[in-house]
Amino acid sequence: MQEDRPIYVESFSYQQGLPSHLLESRAQCHVVDCRGLPNPWHRAGLRDLPGTDPRMLEYFMAEAPAKVEELMTQASEAIGKGYTCILFGCVHGRHRSVAMSAEFQRRLCAQQKEQGNTATPI
Repeated sequence: MQEDRPIYVESFSYQQGLPSHLLESRAQCHVVDCRGLPNPWHRAGLRDLPGTDPRMLEYFMAEAPAKVEELMTQASEAIGKGYTCILFGCVHGRHRSVAMSAEFQRRLCAQQKEQGNTATPI
């Protein structure tokens, strides 16, 4: 990972399309498809929660831990290949993509802090 290089991490809805502000900026974007994760919309007690709620990540880690790690690895490898923008997408952009983008940003911040880098995911 290059030092002091900003990395953009964002979630989006496939129904709404890719975020135009990032595409127009000509950022090198890599899309991570979160639709393979179980959909919390179909689970009572999770449907109304935002993807940022800690219970959402707990649900994904309990139901599909290997898939979560696969998505995290895919995003990390994209940064290693020079991508400066990681987009996590799911159908509505409310649960899966939000939870995965937040978790990736958390991991990326921890990794950069550990390596002494000053760049912060945006």
